Amino acid sequence: SLIMTGVHETKEAISDLKELDDILTEISKTSDLTKTQLQELGSTAFEKASDLGKDATDYLSGVMEMSRSGYYGDKGESMARTSLLAQAAGDMTAELANKYVLATNAAYKYNGEADKLNAVLDGQNSITNRNSVAMADMATAMTEAGTVASSYRVSIEDLSAMIGTIESVTKLGGSEVGTGIKSLLINLQNISSSKIVGTLDDANASMTEMVNGVEQLRDPISILRDLAKTFNELDEADPMRAKILTNIGGKYQATKLAALLQNMDMFDKMLVDYSEGAESALTEAEKSATNLTGSLNRLGNTWDSIV
Repeated sequence: SLIMTGVHETKEAISDLKELDDILTEISKTSDLTKTQLQELGSTAFEKASDLGKDATDYLSGVMEMSRSGYYGDKGESMARTSLLAQAAGDMTAELANKYVLATNAAYKYNGEADKLNAVLDGQNSITNRNSVAMADMATAMTEAGTVASSYRVSIEDLSAMIGTIESVTKLGGSEVGTGIKSLLINLQNISSSKIVGTLDDANASMTEMVNGVEQLRDPISILRDLAKTFNELDEADPMRAKILTNIGGKYQATKLAALLQNMDMFDKMLVDYSEGAESALTEAEKSATNLTGSLNRLGNTWDSIV
């Protein structure tokens, strides 16, 4: 029985090693790593993955995706570790975590700086820990809305609080929340729509302001804050409320806009949650590394390494 078990485990290990070798081969195609460097990368993958209770293939698949996006060597490996942290702390798949890291990096032009990406992960993880929001939904919404939000001067902190507030109130899921935020931000900057511009003016939340004698677009968060003030001061039966939701939110995003406008106190609380998130992802990942799943992954890495 012990011999049969050993044979079975060895066969599984060989299958895992074949997958690892295939990933290393793909990495070699998109990077200038030498054969020695690739061998070292493969050898250290077991330890780096085990530190966070994840499988070595999860780590190397992250290195592969970073390499495909132009991030090699230490920078690519650091980004892959951020992805691994996201998987361990946020209970998300390697595929989603890799997309999340790359999308956040591209949207906010972090140039692969892992400390900045880790800070985002920590802040957003803190929001999900303290509110009814799943990290996987946060990551999915970031992937959907990050580029548009950054283009419209929405900080990563404000975008995180927007995602958290809408998700916590509506429970619509990350993809729909991210799509909704994109639409709302576009509407709040759509100077060509007389309906939207007029509604914002009527609500004392002008889309533009005069700066040194020149008319300029206001940032979307400032507009939202003014809009929320007016919205919440109105009687619930006031038709102006419906006008705001219909003209700014439109048919599909009115619910998400209402969630934001009526819960700016929650939005502000999440900004505080974000600011207090330092090291939160690593703390959670270390806990996950010691549970049964993490322990089994570490054991599997050790056996694969021996084989």
